[in-house]
Amino acid sequence: METTNIHTGSVCLVVPSPRDGNTSEEMDTDLDIEVDDKLHRIREERISLTRMSLNIGEQCYLDACALFDILPIKLATRQLQGPSLQLKHVGLSVNDAQALACALKHNSRVESLDLEDNGLRGDALNYIVAIFLHNIFITNLSLSDNRIGVEEALAISTMLQETKWLTRLNLSVLPERVRYSRSSVVTQDFVGLPGSGWILGTSG
Repeated sequence: METTNIHTGSVCLVVPSPRDGNTSEEMDTDLDIEVDDKLHRIREERISLTRMSLNIGEQCYLDACALFDILPIKLATRQLQGPSLQLKHVGLSVNDAQALACALKHNSRVESLDLEDNGLRGDALNYIVAIFLHNIFITNLSLSDNRIGVEEALAISTMLQETKWLTRLNLSVLPERVRYSRSSVVTQDFVGLPGSGWILGTSG
């Protein structure tokens, strides 16, 4: 430590030189930076652990709900941790479906997804279908009693040709124009696909 001697009569005062790099102010500043860094690391670790412990897409779902300014469906957040997610008769909007898709694209716990009677059609159904281009754990899907037309059936058909993991699909209670139309993609393309677990027009 460099010092400066100051003589005042018979008394000699030793004062730290301003050039000294270890002044108390600088030490305090260094300490503050070190504490801030540690707190930041702790926060980041907690966030990481939280996301890892959820490992089910819950945080992604909540973030998506906040982004789309919609209320999370409590039933969905609870069931994301188990093997079966049942959201029957809820009435899913396009934003609801998109948020749910965010949660399920990388979820590794849900094996069965039941979305019976939710009025799914158009973009809402497309978001659900897109789940199966990423998720390899869901093997059972029910889209029974939704508003599936020919365009929606085409989207489902395309998805089925891309995924190897979905082995059971419930499309019962389809509109007659889709079930019995000569040009119906459902009746022509779904029956006979590998896996042969498709359920068409039945309640099983």
